[in-house]
Amino acid sequence: MKHRITQPLYFAVFAFGFASMAAQVLLMRELFVVFYGNELCAGIMLAAWLFWVSISSIAARFKKYAEEVFHILLLSVPVVLPATVFFIRNIRSFLGASPGEIVGVFPMAASSFILLAPACVTFGALFALSCRLAPDRPGKIYLVESAGAATGGLVFSLFIISMVKPLAACVFCGLLACVSVLIVAERKKSPPRWWTSFSFTALVLIFMMAAAGPLDLKLRQMQWRDLGLVKAKDTIYGNIAWTARGRQANIFENGLLVASSDDPVAAEGSVQFAMLEHPSPRRVLLIGGSSGGSLEQVLKHPVAEVDYVELDPQLLKICGDPRAKAHLKDGRLFVRESAQKGAAAYDVIILVLPNPYTAQINRFYSLEFYHDIGKVLRQDGVFSFSVTSAGDYISPAQGQFLACLKQTLEKQFADIKIIPGDTAIFLASPSAGTLTYDYRILSRRIGERELKPDYVNAHYLPDIMGPARIKYAETAIGAARNVKTNRDFRPAGYYYDTVLWSARVNPRFAGFLSALDGMDANMLVLIIAVVFVVFAAGYQAASKSRGFPYLFSIAAAGFSGMAAQVCLIIAFQAVYGYVYYRIGMIFAAFMAGLVIGSAVAMKITGAGEVPARAYRRAQSLFYIYAFILALSFQAGFHFSQPVFFLLAAVPGILTGFMFPLAVHLHSAGSKKPAYPAGYSAGLIYGVDLAGACIGALLASAILIPVAGISRVFALAGFINLAATCLLYVQFLRSRT
Repeated sequence: MKHRITQPLYFAVFAFGFASMAAQVLLMRELFVVFYGNELCAGIMLAAWLFWVSISSIAARFKKYAEEVFHILLLSVPVVLPATVFFIRNIRSFLGASPGEIVGVFPMAASSFILLAPACVTFGALFALSCRLAPDRPGKIYLVESAGAATGGLVFSLFIISMVKPLAACVFCGLLACVSVLIVAERKKSPPRWWTSFSFTALVLIFMMAAAGPLDLKLRQMQWRDLGLVKAKDTIYGNIAWTARGRQANIFENGLLVASSDDPVAAEGSVQFAMLEHPSPRRVLLIGGSSGGSLEQVLKHPVAEVDYVELDPQLLKICGDPRAKAHLKDGRLFVRESAQKGAAAYDVIILVLPNPYTAQINRFYSLEFYHDIGKVLRQDGVFSFSVTSAGDYISPAQGQFLACLKQTLEKQFADIKIIPGDTAIFLASPSAGTLTYDYRILSRRIGERELKPDYVNAHYLPDIMGPARIKYAETAIGAARNVKTNRDFRPAGYYYDTVLWSARVNPRFAGFLSALDGMDANMLVLIIAVVFVVFAAGYQAASKSRGFPYLFSIAAAGFSGMAAQVCLIIAFQAVYGYVYYRIGMIFAAFMAGLVIGSAVAMKITGAGEVPARAYRRAQSLFYIYAFILALSFQAGFHFSQPVFFLLAAVPGILTGFMFPLAVHLHSAGSKKPAYPAGYSAGLIYGVDLAGACIGALLASAILIPVAGISRVFALAGFINLAATCLLYVQFLRSRT
């Protein structure tokens, strides 16, 4: 069969590129609700996605029946994606875990790999098959697919997800794929097949409009069956679920409990100690917690003004008290802007957020944030936050986590106190001697302010703040050794929280993470770099393959591009706060870079000669880029927002430029007599994603918290330097 390159094929490629990226965003969000994942979970989930796409793109390079299989896979999208959502929302039942119960990292990893496999295999095979259908234009296929992915990721994240139910969004992606089949297929050539596809597409449209919305709610209710789902809302920041069982009502954000109507102990503990430690609090800043009762606890005191800040409008509680003023903004951004404006200082600042289980939350527990807090807190003011702990026994992993937070506070505040219990309450003040463990002083202030707390009162304070209890906590926390300070660009806090989480469900894995933390960061990066270099050099020496240097270089590009995106997003969040739309623009900048780089490369290859010299120079630019950023982050540079977008686009431009050239250079030595470029394209694409898979997993889960962002870029630089050397060695050999 002679395949023709037509515009309809490009539409189909754009369509499955759009659907692939939209599905990735949607399914990752669904998995986060189930496993309330941190960066370790995110790294594993993203690695699973890239792994299966990589494997399927390499495997699906067959020529026979390529067109028929291509159409079938496109028509399978509206079935595969909704089915995946169904199994994700019911995976806890299959694992025997109830909502809110911690799931171990290995069941989570196995579930992610199994659940994502059908969708990933479908999209990976579609790319490889499209390259076989357009054997002389793999670069154009890559460009169009990248454009579709960029459009899908940006449009879906910023618009569709907050307006359309997830299940309906899945069906919409499938509908787009089905329409592309009708456009690509030739009706005159095979009328029965075309009309069958048309009928199926019509059924998909009817299902999306009539049944997808109600069915989505039914699936959500199955997901929360044990807690009684009242309603669920998907916002651009995540999924919010309201549940009610008897007298208790709860609010979950991305599967994590953020507020409960039947937990006055938590509401009092998060507020009252901080308020009572100050002799006369007048101006108070509350970050988070407005929907969980913390705001009401603050207003029980004779305060003059309370600023309370929430990011998600679904969590913002409207208060009629004239002393309270709501701010719908990222809490860290609010603090920084207040400091820049020279706003009046606060007497008390209370942070009511979950443990730093992700890098997004971790930035509220970093030294840089504490510096900003110090600028808006009075000299005799009180800063407070609370994290989960244990009252009777503090394990080594728990002590390490608490010690990290305490050590970070000590670098900014002169006076630190910790109230132990099932929730450890941290109190900090710029002035020494401001805080006290004397429960009698706090009891007196309760009386003076005519408060009637249920938990933090004169009856319970002697036990809560007993000397023996305080001494035990200080000893357990002080026993932790070689603890890292929590920084924006080296977020150790969420890593220690991951170790603590893992210790509860898989002590061996927690021990492995602790061992990595105990290693010298430079040595860890050096070992990983040496492993990559030795593998590349050894394989090349043993096989003497003409194509291997290009495979290794494109894998290095994939590794560096994905690691760079993870690093830049975490750095952007830390510097500018969680501005969701702009983080979406970082991702869009990378995808736009892929399109630009591919377009430039296509012009070069269109001249008829494959420019190996340009490929080697592009690889060289990769390690120069990585080393410059490594030095910049090590020096603590804070880039402007336009520069962040430019930095995100650079690896996209380089990767997009290298891919079409790598296909031609690799296929030049191929032994396949037919469609050599189309055959090599699937392999190159798979290897690129395999490198990205490793980069996502190592960077997000291990390297950033253990070694820091600067060392991640340094590692990327060394790997790309090795790839460049391998290319030049091959070039010199070819001249002899």
